[in-house]
Amino acid sequence: MSYNDRILVAQEIQRFCGMPNVVGVLGCMHVRIKPPPEEEMLFLNSMDYHSIMFQMICDSQGNLLSAENQWPGSTSEQSIWESSKICQQFKSGRHGHSWLIGASCYSLEKHVLTPLAYVRKRSSMRYNEAHFKIQTVIQKTFGALKSRFRTAYRKKRVTASNFGLVLKAVKRNSYPPSLFKTLLGQYNLKQGAHACDWGILHEPKAKQEYTERTGVTIQERGVFLSDSGLLSGFPDGMVSDDCIIEVKCPYAARTKTNLQAAERKDFFLELDEVTGLLKLKQTHNHWHQIQGNLHLTGANNCHLVVWTPLDLVILLIHKDPAWANNIKILETFYKDCFLPHILSQM
Repeated sequence: MSYNDRILVAQEIQRFCGMPNVVGVLGCMHVRIKPPPEEEMLFLNSMDYHSIMFQMICDSQGNLLSAENQWPGSTSEQSIWESSKICQQFKSGRHGHSWLIGASCYSLEKHVLTPLAYVRKRSSMRYNEAHFKIQTVIQKTFGALKSRFRTAYRKKRVTASNFGLVLKAVKRNSYPPSLFKTLLGQYNLKQGAHACDWGILHEPKAKQEYTERTGVTIQERGVFLSDSGLLSGFPDGMVSDDCIIEVKCPYAARTKTNLQAAERKDFFLELDEVTGLLKLKQTHNHWHQIQGNLHLTGANNCHLVVWTPLDLVILLIHKDPAWANNIKILETFYKDCFLPHILSQM
């Protein structure tokens, strides 16, 4: 927030409740979640349900000025404030001689004005009345946000097809706007339209050829969720209780066999130097998609079907137990990066 922005917010708040030099209303919002099984008690809040907490600051009209990463529901508001970036800014003097309005749980913080516990004078009563008036703003804001936030939390999951993109972004510690647009289905490039249409058009034919060759019927099974509910997988089907199927119809190989396409460095298949057979590159996003689907479904194997007009290749991909470590990485990204981004768009 710039100096001019602080002045405008302070003027609006003073007109609203009569309190000068206040640049925002501080509060924490609980959002109900399904907790990770291994950390269930950490997310159990004082109201006896599991939640994550977001620290927010809004102006007198309920507009969000600041929203920081969430904490487990058992964390105290004071602890959240003390570990937040905005607290460090106030302590460093970045926001000048100004204050925030907060509930009594922030009574130990000198940068936050809290209600008076003992009211004897008329001036103290007026202060508490003004404090209550502005404090109700953030409560109304939280009420409006919670309904929308629950919907976003339920629907805006990170899907297996994007696991590779996220893991690479985490490794680089770089999260460009294009990543979030992709995760939210907002990043539609005309360049990729032909490839997408090609895959949708030919997937049924690829499945039919797979069944004709193997004699195995593909069963549709829908969406699979992680224990936390933050991640989702949607394999192209199940061919047994222990085996999923993933079908790829690469547009880049529409005039080639898979073996010919594998000569290109940007193709997702390559020749195994030992066996001389085609294999899936473990650095490719398709690898992370398949491993993600295997871990979410509980299956141990995947038939990767790669179809071109000239040939069909079926590769057996085994579950990699070490890949399970990425589940925690993906869920941390969701909590620390993706959800705050969703919230900022509300």
